Amino acid sequence: MSFYSLTSYSQLRINQGALDGGTPTPPPFVNSQSILLDGVDDYVDIGNLSAISNTSTFSVSTWFKTNNISSQTFLWSQGSGSSQLFAPSISTKDLIVFSGSSSIFVRRNNVFNSTDWFNLVVVYNGSLTNAERIKLYLNGSLLVTSVSGTIPTTTPTFTTNVKIGGITYLTNYTFNGNIDETSFFNNALSQTDVNTIYGSGVPSDVSTISGITNWYRCGDGDTAPTLTDNIGSNDGTMTNFSTFSTDVPTIPFSTRSIALDGVDDFVTFGNMSNFSGATQFTFSGWYKMNVKPATDGLFDVHIDNNNFFNILPFSNGVMYIQFKVGGTLSFAQVNYNSLITQGQYFHIAVAYDGSQSTNSTKLKVYIDNVNIAYGQSGTFPSSLAIGTNDVRIGSLQYTTALLDGNADECSVFNTQLSQSDVTAIYGGGSPSSLSSYSSLVSWWRCGDGDTAPILTDNKGSNDGTMTNFTTFSTDVPT
Repeated sequence: MSFYSLTSYSQLRINQGALDGGTPTPPPFVNSQSILLDGVDDYVDIGNLSAISNTSTFSVSTWFKTNNISSQTFLWSQGSGSSQLFAPSISTKDLIVFSGSSSIFVRRNNVFNSTDWFNLVVVYNGSLTNAERIKLYLNGSLLVTSVSGTIPTTTPTFTTNVKIGGITYLTNYTFNGNIDETSFFNNALSQTDVNTIYGSGVPSDVSTISGITNWYRCGDGDTAPTLTDNIGSNDGTMTNFSTFSTDVPTIPFSTRSIALDGVDDFVTFGNMSNFSGATQFTFSGWYKMNVKPATDGLFDVHIDNNNFFNILPFSNGVMYIQFKVGGTLSFAQVNYNSLITQGQYFHIAVAYDGSQSTNSTKLKVYIDNVNIAYGQSGTFPSSLAIGTNDVRIGSLQYTTALLDGNADECSVFNTQLSQSDVTAIYGGGSPSSLSSYSSLVSWWRCGDGDTAPILTDNKGSNDGTMTNFTTFSTDVPT
């Protein structure tokens, strides 16, 4: 079954068939509206859905953007009280999915911001082990979660209506933000199904995915206060609001990254003359470490073992930013173990100005937009060493340190960027275009617009060469 415009399309098909006997192409899928909830009393009542009542399997997909990450709110819920609650909630950037009661839940910490759209798919399968009964997929990726309590093998026979944007039996905890393209299924969706839903990072037609029972487009094809159920017969009612928003998910700026295996994968850029004798520069990059703590080379400028600059998270939980000029070593030490999360992207910017008088002003280290205090050893040089270098991402050359993880949107600037510059690059926690920066000298998108094994330098002439790997990943910062 198709979406809201089925009636008019069917008529078109009949008319066109009478004229030429052909079958017209359905109109393209367009997502141009969402619902905007005020966090006070707005919600949508979609009735009592059989798909999630008295069952051992169901799935729910929701696209959303929250305006509130400082207190607990609910995306949708079912249950007449805290003893039978099934509901996903956001609480101070954390995702908590209550799975049978308010004391039984699945949790993943620190996954949200208040600027980006997200797709969350909750998959329930009561026949699996307790640790696997609730699976959470965020933007197409399966999350590693912790479980509290024993999740029931079958959901209750619910007698209350499902509420989108709030908790069924309370008037508080209402969602503040946008919700779009919400769909319910009577089966446990697979990773392939989830990939189909997330697609390229924007909603698409889900009507052909097996098991779908209810689909709310949240504006497109709807007439307030009714949200049409484009699959079943449970139309939703917008309560305490009656207008739609044009804020909808759009294709992310970054859709690909490089995934390095920690064994022999790295990228080499050859000699970059702007590093030879450099007195100012900034390196910026998005990384994900699959194991933490670990010895993972992030970035390396290497002339020889007596002359180099590099960024090295080490297995002792300390990240070293190292300068070596004429055999004299100096370095900053950042205790990174508490600053980044294993398996999640972080942004790092290392900004250097050798003309400054103290170590703390010569070197600024930013992780996820925070200016990090660091320990010091030696006096940082007034310039890097002069000579022909070899620049790499994902590997160091003076020691074995290969990145097991992902890198994306890496760049070099010929000045020490300011806090405001770093804030703009970090944005809401996902990459954006760097083309407006006059000090940008090299920019590697790490997949977007690239043809393996070449990483195109989108500013300068230092293209990178993928070594010992040739494929890109769709796992990107969001």
